Amino acid sequence: MFSILRKKNCCVFCGTYSDRLIPSNLEGQSCRNCGITHRAQIIGKTIVGGLGYPEAISFLNIESDMSRVGLGISDDWRLARALSPLFAYTNSFLHQFPVVDIGSPPQEAIGKFEFISCSDVLEHTPPPRNAALLGLHQMLKPTGFAVISVPLRRGFQFAEFYPELTTWKTENNFVRWVDKDGHEHVDRDPEFHGGEGLTLAFRQWTEEKLITELKAVGFSEIISRPIPPFFGLEQTICVVMARK
Repeated sequence: MFSILRKKNCCVFCGTYSDRLIPSNLEGQSCRNCGITHRAQIIGKTIVGGLGYPEAISFLNIESDMSRVGLGISDDWRLARALSPLFAYTNSFLHQFPVVDIGSPPQEAIGKFEFISCSDVLEHTPPPRNAALLGLHQMLKPTGFAVISVPLRRGFQFAEFYPELTTWKTENNFVRWVDKDGHEHVDRDPEFHGGEGLTLAFRQWTEEKLITELKAVGFSEIISRPIPPFFGLEQTICVVMARK
């Protein structure tokens, strides 16, 4: 399932076999034919593997099965476009319709999904950080799984940027926040990532910390594959498939 870095790769989006491309960044091109990004390719392959399809298969060769219910958490639009015709899949957002707050999932979403895709989101969920992990677990069916990716930086340790945060707001690219004791702090050098919605980074994950906290909220089977550092990237990702 995770042999996604072979010299000859089958693109899960278009089915083309080609030599692996070395990215300049994780949003760089993965497939010479369709131009899909490395991150979307990796997440797509992991979803397909988790659903039990053969490794060297593309979305184009999967028959539609609306009995399989999935949820995207701000998925890449190209991944959402590929999954929507195949499964009863919905891509959700925090800043626009359809809205799903994984830190406080709606009752109708509890126990509903066979798979959830949550790529580069968990560094952006406000404290407490285990609320989002627990929300993912609660929304899955008993045999469901989540495909999760978080950014990693070589040499960095886990860090919670705003420990015991209760409220916060941004002002002129600063972050003004209050801790549980009522003390006010100002972060004059916050970390924002690209994209729409909530782009403020609240933490820097490590693979070990993510796996530990997934287990703590009830995930029983976790398969992890950090993208190797030989990609030459300062920032890479850890991809986790966690079964309920």
